[in-house]
Amino acid sequence: MPGHCDPPKEHQFKKGQSGNPGGLRKGSIAKKVLKQYTQSAVSETFNELIGLSTEELKSIVKEHDKPVIRLIVANSLLRDLKDGELSNMERVLERIIGKVPLKQELGGVEGVPLVPPQVIINRVIYEHKENNPTG
Repeated sequence: MPGHCDPPKEHQFKKGQSGNPGGLRKGSIAKKVLKQYTQSAVSETFNELIGLSTEELKSIVKEHDKPVIRLIVANSLLRDLKDGELSNMERVLERIIGKVPLKQELGGVEGVPLVPPQVIINRVIYEHKENNPTG
């Protein structure tokens, strides 16, 4: 008898068939909608809403007759305030200013530059030959 994890064959997915062919595609709807707005529109909305209180943001989220951009930014601010993080607003800010390139400098201990392994190996081989001329 089929169990919870083993449905009858006629109800199992066929190989290569999507489990939710008519469902939502990957990616956030808000993220896709946000891409439709210009940087200046997102920036203006962000600047307008960033100084509002939590109660004012909640009232904006309930106003379904307002522009979608206001709802997205207000909802992002509220979720980040609730979660104590900035992941939602980071996406909004990326739309305004773009992704900030992450510059990384690699260095050794106490700022000494790193030396590629092959250079070290060549140096060890050279020093070994210099110190042991016979092999």
